[in-house]
Amino acid sequence: VLRLSFEQKEAPYAIHSREGGAIPVSGSMWVEPASGRIVQTEVTILTAKVIRGPRGRSMLRITSRFGAVPGLRVWVPLRMIEEYDLQARTDEKLKAQATYTNHRLFQTTTRIIGDAR
Repeated sequence: VLRLSFEQKEAPYAIHSREGGAIPVSGSMWVEPASGRIVQTEVTILTAKVIRGPRGRSMLRITSRFGAVPGLRVWVPLRMIEEYDLQARTDEKLKAQATYTNHRLFQTTTRIIGDAR
């Protein structure tokens, strides 16, 4: 796989605080070159500019893993890990993991009835 990385250094930013302040993020994406499939994504937010605390900065990292499941033609999320390092306010660290199972394909159909005027 190839690792593609990014770092936001100037506007427009993808994420904003509740107060509307811009939050720069960085991250990586692991991609299979031949198929274009995304294997993993990782987004990191350093909150030094957003949350100022007596102990420094805080960090949030979200890592998502993707893979194949029987019956689906696209890769889907299999696991997401969130890591919080809350140094700006406390010495707490938090790590949470979500594992996705029982993936299903939902389909729908539509039809237009009458004149839309």
